[in-house]
Amino acid sequence: MEKVYLLLGPEKGLKNDFLKRLKTSLGECEVSRFYAFDDFEDGFYGQLGGSDLFAEKKLVILDEVQELKTKEKIDPLVSYIKNPTDSVVLVLMSAVQKVAPEIMAAIPDQKNGIVRFFELFENKKEEWVSSFFSRNGVRASSDAVSAIITKVENNISEFEVVCSQLVMYVKNVEGRDTLTADDVEEFLVHTKGEDDFSLFSSIISGNLEKSIECLRAFLSSSENQAMVASTIPSKLSTYFRRTLFISNLSATMPIEKAFSEKLFAEEKPISAKKLKDAYTKAVNTYSKKEIERILVLLSEYDIKVKEAGRLQSIMVEKCITDIVKNRGRHPQPVTFLKTKS
Repeated sequence: MEKVYLLLGPEKGLKNDFLKRLKTSLGECEVSRFYAFDDFEDGFYGQLGGSDLFAEKKLVILDEVQELKTKEKIDPLVSYIKNPTDSVVLVLMSAVQKVAPEIMAAIPDQKNGIVRFFELFENKKEEWVSSFFSRNGVRASSDAVSAIITKVENNISEFEVVCSQLVMYVKNVEGRDTLTADDVEEFLVHTKGEDDFSLFSSIISGNLEKSIECLRAFLSSSENQAMVASTIPSKLSTYFRRTLFISNLSATMPIEKAFSEKLFAEEKPISAKKLKDAYTKAVNTYSKKEIERILVLLSEYDIKVKEAGRLQSIMVEKCITDIVKNRGRHPQPVTFLKTKS
């Protein structure tokens, strides 16, 4: 096992699988996550200091490392990478295939420490989907697997969400353990309507009532509301991360040209009109600082929602309220002015 890893590329599902395996191999450990576009230094370098009373090992994650571009940000990280703490495993993550060359060069084991995640080839997608159903006690026909790959957005994170829902869909029918192409069609038609994209569109419109209505319709159409609710902060984070990327590009070029660029090196350029309209609206609605603040907020709610139990839907509503009303800021406590006597 390496003391420092650099995970590159946009395929979040495979990165998450890597992190799960790493955490399992570490055993009992403390896990903390930071984002490079935030003011992360104090907490981050504090965690890198070594083990504490509660865990012998630490897994420390710094995401969005492609945002580190200044000497003041890069040099301390490079210094740590060259002399890492024995009890800490540091994982650096980037949505693109390259980060600052100083960081790339500092990774001790260039062969095993730098891991690239590309979009899977068709046969690998089929293998992943089939394996997912097998691990969860459901047999999936080849036609069902093909239907999922054809109709679901092309990344492992999306496959995992839909396949999880389909497992529940099949298991809710007594005596069933096989998924067919007809099941996939019926399920996708049944759940068609409000989705994470329409929720994002409602949020960037600035209409809180409409956003909450969209969320409730989205959740009510799902066979497993808790599972869907737990994925919403991560889904919204993807849209706002793309918004940040486009916002940065549009500062130096017309936004239409920005849409022709490959997002995060491996994602396809944006061509659909509804996507262009939504991201244009988002860029015009939020400043770069607000988008960064919203991304931090979503990362916090990603944990809170998963830990909320039966209150997951309420926690997601609070998350959306903080985005729409407070533009990513945590609401401040009410203070009262003292009247002079």
